[in-house]
Amino acid sequence: MSDMMKDQEETTVKNKEVLDSDMELEEITVATTKHLKTKVGSHVVVQYESELFPGIVEVLDVKGAVVNVMIKYGKYWKWPEKKDEIFYPWSEIKMTIQDPDLVNSRGMYKVPELDHRWT
Repeated sequence: MSDMMKDQEETTVKNKEVLDSDMELEEITVATTKHLKTKVGSHVVVQYESELFPGIVEVLDVKGAVVNVMIKYGKYWKWPEKKDEIFYPWSEIKMTIQDPDLVNSRGMYKVPELDHRWT
């Protein structure tokens, strides 16, 4: 395996902070085909059963993250009534995105990064 491929496979954990005697991963840089920087509270896109879904990182781990994902509702997205928190390995976390745009008072959001995927 080439050095470049090894670099793409390895995961680097950075910026550990100790808060109230607990270790918290503040930022994780993941080397896959591109670098993905995220932290708890970051919005990301995950792949689930060949489809892409927006969500928010709830817990970070060296092997992946627990992400609370949104559900598609017409042409918009919304948060489900019950949190849909699933652990996703880094290979299924595709990108970080901007915070979704709230479009109305009923909790519907627009996710511009996914407009091309869902019509």
